[in-house]
Amino acid sequence: MMCFKLLRTVDVLFETIDLYFPHIFWKKASFWVGHFELIPFIKSIISPRLSILKVNEEGVVVRSFYSTDGLVMGVSDVEVIDDKLYFGSAFNNFLGVLNVPRGFL
Repeated sequence: MMCFKLLRTVDVLFETIDLYFPHIFWKKASFWVGHFELIPFIKSIISPRLSILKVNEEGVVVRSFYSTDGLVMGVSDVEVIDDKLYFGSAFNNFLGVLNVPRGFL
């Protein structure tokens, strides 16, 4: 628990610095700390997992889907267009595309 509090403190530090001195470095540093990108120890303990939540207008989770093989990670936004899911992130240099899972729509 203490480890997570320390990480959050470091994350808040980077966010505050970025607020007063905006630069892409501070955004990336905050992303790396907040998403455990720089901590191989934690990454070796937890299994790589991506969660996709479908939320209704009231904010209630209607459906959830998971990627547990580690092939899709670091996603910050998902768009549904026709029968495809488009995964994007401000810090990845690619756009992921998958078929819509059964029951998602």
